[in-house]
Amino acid sequence: MLPASDLIAAKSTLAQRKLNVVTAEEGIDAAWDQLRGIMNLPRAQWSRPILPIDVPTFAPVVLAPNDALELAVHRRPELAQADLDLQATLLSIREAENNKLPEIDVGATLNVVGQDTAYGSTLGQLPGFDGNGWSVFLNFTWTPLQRATSAQVEIERTRRTSSQINREQLVQRIWADVRDALRNQRTASRQVLAAASFRDLAEQSLAVEQRKFLNGTSFNYVVAQRQDELANAQLAELNALLAHSKANAALARATGQLLEQRHIELQ
Repeated sequence: MLPASDLIAAKSTLAQRKLNVVTAEEGIDAAWDQLRGIMNLPRAQWSRPILPIDVPTFAPVVLAPNDALELAVHRRPELAQADLDLQATLLSIREAENNKLPEIDVGATLNVVGQDTAYGSTLGQLPGFDGNGWSVFLNFTWTPLQRATSAQVEIERTRRTSSQINREQLVQRIWADVRDALRNQRTASRQVLAAASFRDLAEQSLAVEQRKFLNGTSFNYVVAQRQDELANAQLAELNALLAHSKANAALARATGQLLEQRHIELQ
């Protein structure tokens, strides 16, 4: 009983929906291939679909910047490597300082000799130490000017200072990463709340417009517009949830907790 123009509008909306589905399926295929490449799957398994089983959820993470930095300092592998480099430079300084000291080598040797015309009797004389000889040596080495060793000590101290500066710069970069991750996480949380409110209002608007249409006070294309608005709001909320999940993962990576939260252990 509706006019033909309303039917054309409904068919146009349906065609647009089908086009969106085709575009979404293409994006899913591209994401599958990217994930297969990251997982390094064999070529024989690339035809198998990868279906997610976890529904995106919203769980706010409350973490103070100083607490996040404390976690990062104790968990980031870069800082652990920097600490090992500092320990190595300290050992190098001790070695260079030891090289400045005089070197004294003391040693002693004992020789046992067997003397006889027969081979067997010669071997028999060895356990009795009938023929033996002793030698003692003393070797003293010292460089009075110590120019090379002193220069080496200064070089190692300079390297340690450079390593300390590099570590401080690394802590500064980690601090910036943590603050950036926290800022993005807070922004993503607010976006989720705003998108949820927008979606709720879109649902209410569609319900009101549908009641008006049934009462004859609205039109089909207006209902279709409200449906478009609701679909866009639902998509915006889903994108906000995904962005929040990515922000949480980035924060876990910045604080060095990503492997632990994903229950991954490296042997």
